[in-house]
Amino acid sequence: MYRRAAVGSAWLLGLAIFFASQSAMAAMITTVIESDSIQIGESTSIQIFLDLEAGEEASIFEGTFDMTGATTVEVIYVEPSEEWDSAFGGIFGNAIEVSLTSNNMGGLRLVAEVEVEGLVLGTYQILLGFDTYAERDLDVPPFFEDIPISNSLGSVLASVAVVPEPGTALLLGAGLIGFGLRRRN
Repeated sequence: MYRRAAVGSAWLLGLAIFFASQSAMAAMITTVIESDSIQIGESTSIQIFLDLEAGEEASIFEGTFDMTGATTVEVIYVEPSEEWDSAFGGIFGNAIEVSLTSNNMGGLRLVAEVEVEGLVLGTYQILLGFDTYAERDLDVPPFFEDIPISNSLGSVLASVAVVPEPGTALLLGAGLIGFGLRRRN
């Protein structure tokens, strides 16, 4: 009886060591923002990347990026990356959607570039949406394999603040001081 338990324990230990030795590849969504603070009427560029670990390759990327504070800025354009063989992207409701396919590619890959222009004071954010995933091609069935995205669902990928220009703040401050002095008299 003890021998059977020892064999079962050794088998489970071997299985655990095997799975622990297999490196769990994952990808991460990263962004580069030209300027995280703009004034009304100014614009900035936000680049969205799929960052694959060393040795990792992807052939399909589907991304949904939710937008908050969408009335703060106007999204001038969304340009899917030309690094991929087939690219589609655009604004649909309050989301940026990108669909890309290619042969397996590794490293840091541009997914899309988003250009926004400040409309009113406030903060604009791009969040990781629900339907975001990457896959790699395989030579055997099922012919593809999911690549986990390590970012949390709903995590903030980029944030842009639309702020007043310094001259406006100075003028407003001077006006308030003037009202205060006038009220004293």
